[in-house]
Amino acid sequence: MLELAKESSRLLGEMGKRRTPPATPDQSTIRTPAKRTKRAEIHHPHHAAAATAAAAAADVDALEYAQRWDKAEAKVMADLRNLAAGPQPKRGSSAETECCAQLRGFICAYGTARTFRGLRADNVAPLAPIVRHIQRRWASGELPRRQSEPAFVVGEVEALADVCKAAGFARNLSFASKTLNMLGLRVALFSSECVAFLRLPKAVGYGAFHEAWTAEYAKRHEALEAAAAKHAAALSPWPAGGAQGKYKGTGGTADAWLAIRALDIRMLKDGGPMR
Repeated sequence: MLELAKESSRLLGEMGKRRTPPATPDQSTIRTPAKRTKRAEIHHPHHAAAATAAAAAADVDALEYAQRWDKAEAKVMADLRNLAAGPQPKRGSSAETECCAQLRGFICAYGTARTFRGLRADNVAPLAPIVRHIQRRWASGELPRRQSEPAFVVGEVEALADVCKAAGFARNLSFASKTLNMLGLRVALFSSECVAFLRLPKAVGYGAFHEAWTAEYAKRHEALEAAAAKHAAALSPWPAGGAQGKYKGTGGTADAWLAIRALDIRMLKDGGPMR
């Protein structure tokens, strides 16, 4: 009997040492991962408002440039393209002097005369190297064909600015970009207002400027291109050839070019004086 009692006591002790099984958790307290919502499914009213405002601004800017084109700039482009198309005159000839006078007219029309010191109506000969460079580059056919290549565009603007400096004038990126743009090419205009708008340093080169300008255009391209398509018909006649069919086409359309000019208008408005 004593042994039986001891055995019973031992068994009861072992049972007491066994662990109690874990309680079943309350299902109401268990957190399940929230379902992910696709970003495309989230609509923010302020995004729609911003897009509407951008479209309205682009429409205003495209229309403003189209009206400017009709008043004066169609002739500016036609004259410059006729000059670029040649024929290339002999050096020192009266024909070359006439070409230089035509280029001076473009310089004065586009407000870059202040960077061409000493240039007068009776002293246009210093422009001859610049005229020859523009005519050679246009005759090559590369300008319209490669205008979509950023490195090529930057190189052409920089090269024309270098020719200005070699001719005894300032290294004029503004003139260089405006000249290529007004040949009907898709080249962003370099100006102090545009540099300020993009918050770039004053001494920025055209390469860095072009990169920043392109990024800004990418943000606005839908609104700009829609507005340009709407108003491009006003750019008539858009040059498909010279007055006598002497020069090649731009390799682009009026609306593609107008979209660039519309952004230029916005930058000139909002950039303000160089800071």
